[in-house]
Amino acid sequence: MQQAGKRWFTSESSHAVDRIRQGATVEDKQLALNCYMDKKINVGRYSTPQHNAVILQQKLEQLHLQLCPQDAEQVMACGNFYIQHMVALYTQKALAWAWTKGSKSKAAKVAFLADRQSNLNDALDMVMRHMCQSLHHHQGPCARVGALHEPRSKIEAALAFPKPAQWKTELDSFMQRAYEQAVSLPPGHTCKLTAQKLNNAESCMVSKIADGYFYTKIVICWNDGANQGHIQDKLKALLPLLWNRGVVQEVQASAEVCQYNMKALRQQKSRAGD
Repeated sequence: MQQAGKRWFTSESSHAVDRIRQGATVEDKQLALNCYMDKKINVGRYSTPQHNAVILQQKLEQLHLQLCPQDAEQVMACGNFYIQHMVALYTQKALAWAWTKGSKSKAAKVAFLADRQSNLNDALDMVMRHMCQSLHHHQGPCARVGALHEPRSKIEAALAFPKPAQWKTELDSFMQRAYEQAVSLPPGHTCKLTAQKLNNAESCMVSKIADGYFYTKIVICWNDGANQGHIQDKLKALLPLLWNRGVVQEVQASAEVCQYNMKALRQQKSRAGD
């Protein structure tokens, strides 16, 4: 049994033991342990969460034998927590690894770092700063909320550990403040001109005019959520200028279709260089 134990105890494990022993606070020891366990989660073609859980359990049992009772207790408690959430951790690391290889989404990396913050406020600050990168000038209230919602959803989907109720409350409040701080502009020249066309158009042309108007409002450099909100802002400005109830319904339907197909429409507009 001792021979087997030696095979499991690598120089990396020995380094982790030293860092845990030398940790001045519980947080320092936790940081060292998290770093060790994250390295031991192997994401690969022939690896699975279940296999990782077994390996990590064996590693922690060896680690725990080298530590004082208090540190050993922390190792097993934290280790069991990791093992309990291994499926989510495995997925998170796989996504974060894709990020390092050039994936366009940094959400998994942010989720990875937020999960490992000992202070909830620090984790929230990290997430909010990432969300704010999607904000741009000239975004109305709905556009701002949509811009923030998309990265938030991606981050929360990549989180491995459950968060307290304060997490949702703080992010909801943050998005509400962003909505309230936005400036709602009055209908512009293009909006008024489009309303005039819609009010005088034959019924068979209403959808075509509305589709064209909303398509011109798609901003390529904004994310899909921001553009969906932008269409909602433009719709709110346009509707009071329309006279006919039937036209209003068709314009609303056109806006909904544009929002639903936003990803494809934004890609199409990007390829066209509009």
